[in-house]
Amino acid sequence: MEVVYLNETARSLAVDDWYGRPCWHVLPVRDPSCVWTCAAVRAVSLAESLYCEETIYPKHGAPVTLGVGVVPVGEDSTRGDALLLLRLKSPGGGNDGFRQEVIRAAEDLQARVPTGR
Repeated sequence: MEVVYLNETARSLAVDDWYGRPCWHVLPVRDPSCVWTCAAVRAVSLAESLYCEETIYPKHGAPVTLGVGVVPVGEDSTRGDALLLLRLKSPGGGNDGFRQEVIRAAEDLQARVPTGR
């Protein structure tokens, strides 16, 4: 998955030259083999919205755990991209309500943002 947009908060966690680079090069994850279990790849192949969690390891500061809503974009026949909405996961924030809120927010954003397809 190549990154083509980051909001201000995500940009603060990303490398400087992030545009068009794979997400595991953009965000400081500990294990780049995450591509093999990637929820974005799974969401695109299943054509459904998913929730996952990712821990980011910034250069300065403590690790940050994010709730990620993953929504496939594009027409069914051309599907191949995904929108990822990242929310800071607060301690105890891993309940079903938080997961549903993150997915709902990602789906709402996907409905408002042109996908370029």
